[in-house]
Amino acid sequence: MSDHHPGTSDQQDRDSSASDSVPSATPPGHLQRVERSFEASVSFSGPLPPPAALKAYGDISPDYPERIMAMAEKEASHRQEMEVRVQAASEQRTAAGLWAGAAIAVLGLVVSAWLISKGHDAAGAILGSFDLAGLVAVFVLGRRNSR
Repeated sequence: MSDHHPGTSDQQDRDSSASDSVPSATPPGHLQRVERSFEASVSFSGPLPPPAALKAYGDISPDYPERIMAMAEKEASHRQEMEVRVQAASEQRTAAGLWAGAAIAVLGLVVSAWLISKGHDAAGAILGSFDLAGLVAVFVLGRRNSR
């Protein structure tokens, strides 16, 4: 008569003892069942799955690979369109800043000339000097930062 675990057959015990027993941790005459499990995970980045996964989707439904490709193309087109819009908006902000800066500089020079024409030579000269110094600083610093 063989020792076996309740609820198992003798054949299961023999199969278990051949591959899953741990002799050093088990007393003589007793069997120990060892269960092992593992979990695998597959991931990918980007709009398209790897070719094997794309083929597996095709096995589920023949139109899935084409739908996945169309979705990836649509996403890429949208991303490129958004990049174009962001670049255009950045250029518009830059141009608006240049125009605003030019308008303020011209206004400062006009006010400086008006002050000088009204007999406020010192105030007009100081304002004009600061205005021109500011313009020079913007161009000099702008060139240094763009390098």
